Amino acid sequence: MTEDPAEKTAESVSNGTSATAESDDEHDVTETTPVRRRTVLKGLAASGGVGAFGAGALSGEATAASTTQESDGWSMKEPQMYTPWTGDVGPENAHPEYPRPQMERKQWQNLNGVWQFSGASEGEEPPIGEDLDESILVPYPVESGLSGVKRHETWMWYRRAFSVPDEWIVPTAHSDEDVENNPNSQRLLLHFERVDWEATVYVNGQKVTSHKGGYDHFVADVTDALTSEGDQELVVGVFDPTSVNSKPIGTQPKGRQGEGTGYKGEGTLEMTPSSGIWDTVWLEPVPDSHVTNLDMTPDLSEDVLRLTVDATNEDVTAVATAYIDDEKVGRVTGGVGEELELPVPDPHLWSPDDPFLYDLRVDLRREQDGEDGGKLLDRVESYFGMRSIGKESYGNTARPTLNGETLWHLGTLESGQWPDGLYTAPTDEALRYNLEAQKELGYNMVRKHVKVEPRRWFYHADQLGLLVWQDMPNMHEGFDTPPRDEATLEHFKKELIEMVTEHDNHPSMAVWIPINEGWGINNDNLDYQRELTALVSELDPERLVDPHSGYDVGSNHDPGVGDIKDVHQYGTPWYQIPEPEPDRISALGEYTSTSLVVEDHHWGECDSPSSAEEFVAQYVERVEALEKFMVSRSMSASVYTATTGLENVCNGIITYDREVVKPTLADDGLRRVRDAHASIIKASRDLMGNVQFDFDVPSTYDVSDGAEPFEVTATLMNPESGSDVAVEDVDMRLGGLPDSWTITPTTETSFESVGDGESVSATWEITPDSTAAGDIELDGTIDYVVNGEQYQYTNTWVLSAARLVYYRYENSNADSSSYDNPFTNHGATFDDTTAAEGDYSLQFDGTDDYIQLNDFGEGILHDAFTERTFETWLAPESTSGLQAIYSEGGIYNGMGVRLNDGTLQASVATNGQTVTVDSAFDVSGWTHVAAVFDNGALRLFIDGEQVAENPDVGYSRVPGHVAATAIGGSVTSNPWGDGRENFFGGNLDATSIYTVALSAADIAENATQN
Repeated sequence: MTEDPAEKTAESVSNGTSATAESDDEHDVTETTPVRRRTVLKGLAASGGVGAFGAGALSGEATAASTTQESDGWSMKEPQMYTPWTGDVGPENAHPEYPRPQMERKQWQNLNGVWQFSGASEGEEPPIGEDLDESILVPYPVESGLSGVKRHETWMWYRRAFSVPDEWIVPTAHSDEDVENNPNSQRLLLHFERVDWEATVYVNGQKVTSHKGGYDHFVADVTDALTSEGDQELVVGVFDPTSVNSKPIGTQPKGRQGEGTGYKGEGTLEMTPSSGIWDTVWLEPVPDSHVTNLDMTPDLSEDVLRLTVDATNEDVTAVATAYIDDEKVGRVTGGVGEELELPVPDPHLWSPDDPFLYDLRVDLRREQDGEDGGKLLDRVESYFGMRSIGKESYGNTARPTLNGETLWHLGTLESGQWPDGLYTAPTDEALRYNLEAQKELGYNMVRKHVKVEPRRWFYHADQLGLLVWQDMPNMHEGFDTPPRDEATLEHFKKELIEMVTEHDNHPSMAVWIPINEGWGINNDNLDYQRELTALVSELDPERLVDPHSGYDVGSNHDPGVGDIKDVHQYGTPWYQIPEPEPDRISALGEYTSTSLVVEDHHWGECDSPSSAEEFVAQYVERVEALEKFMVSRSMSASVYTATTGLENVCNGIITYDREVVKPTLADDGLRRVRDAHASIIKASRDLMGNVQFDFDVPSTYDVSDGAEPFEVTATLMNPESGSDVAVEDVDMRLGGLPDSWTITPTTETSFESVGDGESVSATWEITPDSTAAGDIELDGTIDYVVNGEQYQYTNTWVLSAARLVYYRYENSNADSSSYDNPFTNHGATFDDTTAAEGDYSLQFDGTDDYIQLNDFGEGILHDAFTERTFETWLAPESTSGLQAIYSEGGIYNGMGVRLNDGTLQASVATNGQTVTVDSAFDVSGWTHVAAVFDNGALRLFIDGEQVAENPDVGYSRVPGHVAATAIGGSVTSNPWGDGRENFFGGNLDATSIYTVALSAADIAENATQN
């Protein structure tokens, strides 16, 4: 870069700061001054290594500065916690850096510093010409300690004076005739980088603009509101209705702001809100004809940067020049509003390993022949990176690519909350530190969680080399949001468009995320989610879209579109993995590990279940597991929760006050974490496009009629990719079964080489022990070499006995299957006067009796399934009304059997799509009933005969489900989704549930065994 805009700092913040343009027409070359290091960035030497930034990136602890500055009535209020940068903040150091690094002009004035402030009420007249009672330090939110206010206001006023520098040629601000008649006269723009949420701006009593949106920049041309006598008066009114996030307020996207743990609430996900001005306010003089926007798209296939220059005047010429230091790389001249092709021969590609940036100068000139055109009208400096973001399908799996090569996206979930400045980092150095620390820890990606950072944050990500997954801030938290009105949905869309279009030039930007866990939208509004996905893809076709991060959480559903399938998991097991698809990338969008609480470095109440050693050990173990999932389950990305601690949240890898990087507290912890990260990233380059595995392992075994042998087949594929990479020295083996079981290979199990587009398979015959019971584990291992590196794939499968439940009701709650899992009885009675099998049956009164399955203590009846059989003998008292016989799961995902006014019905449901088959049913004593789901086919049997079938219900798999499994009643949710609690009246006997789809012959045989 020619110049770091951070160096354009304030000379006098209280009166605004300015820098003046040089008059020469040559390319300016200035050495970049690196961001100053603090003691918190002491280096890795003490931890046993030096990282990408040399000695100076991470340390275990630092002493927070606690001094305060006081000026113009402002003084800092006690923050939640001090950070190493808190004491640096003051009127002379309130984010003085240049705020728009990708379109920099030399003339500008920073208006950050001490402003007048007061709370207000709705409908209040603006305080034009009136002093306000308090002082506030802009740009820190009013709730923050750094602001000097530290309270929430829904309505508020800001006021300050500013002067227009004499060297700026703004006629309305000067009485000098030379300025008034100068042909190079300028307009004056007033910029607000971020104001939350609705702002109304007055200059000298004249309203110049209003804006809704807390996460995007807006600008006003204030030229015509200026006075040539004395200072200019600036008044800003702000309305920010941030409140309890479970109560939607208007149309406001606000992320996790609310009456949270640091404000009024307790035990919530919300955090202290950030109201009012929370990013830089600045002035900029521009000529009448000036650049308004740059749109940049690198094209590696043509070695060009596709550049569109927007300007206020079409009758001008744009001249764009790319540089490396002071050496010209390429130049293009053309009209504004047109896509220009700027040559970048033999481009030096941007990547996390090598975040190389080109300098860019764009001139506006009078239309005139010649390479440089005519008179210079306007000039902006910028930068760009040459890289491509994409995805490729390898076999049946989509993988993310960077510059055409596969790459695992390894990141953390960063909320961007600070204990001293809340949404606003105390200094630019602090803003950069979060990214530096992640880079130094070995991550290559950061997911910005329901907040949009200032433009300088993206600039730092570009410089440091971190891919960005960017969330759109939600309207409010909550999974069961009522339907939104059209105006609300349209405003959310408007702010989403602003977010994308403001940041789509950054080489670091990789993935857009419109929705997180269904927050703020109605969960059933899948059409709206698909509309947002299509909108973002159209706005920015160069990047990937993750339409709904955490679509599996709560009652949400997969919208089925976009580039990424993204699930979240915080329970047991600690991971979930979406099924691979050829056009959607599988990602674990949020997961975590055991928390580590560092004494005196957390805010609020946190449990600390682990030591530093346990924290690092479990973290590394989980990253190593993710590396295995890369090939075993076709996963491609992961996001660890979280980057830092938060209010009452302590699972960050860095403490909330940014003083402790937790891995440094364990022996060799930093190296172990970095090595795990380096391993998974290297493996992604070697394996994601070259290795896929498929093990054909049955989910069940059957010993009901003696030991039945079965086959297991392992396949290694090298998907066709056009590369010459071979998978070599392949060795496959099975193990882990009880000693009494036999494993016999029936094919070769070792292979010398597997070339591009080739595959190899090995098969074994396995014979169980006829006395086997319950769940059995089978281990599979494949050793192989890629690019000279030795890799090993391991996996363990659990084989279940085919029959999960067998309730005989012989005066006992016992389970007669091999699992020995008794049921919980809710009112049903054992009846010895009638039975279909044995001496007893179970009688239900039809009012509130039912039994509930305990799921073997492992939730097996909550698991996804492709095959399921339910069978029972029943003797109903009548067939009238709704009578639930079996209810597993609910309307979103589940299976059930019931009587419905003279018909017998069997249903399955997936993502709210319920399919039912039915048949007439009469009361005729004991009747055998069976329902079978078989990879998309749904069948119903009565007394061993098939009476109804839907051969294709539209899905082959019922996903995991959370509602209880009950027999004799529907008491929570049910597959029919009618929300009705109903019960069976009569007797049931010999009830079984199977993990397999029984054949018609099996069911016919079972129907005769009473």
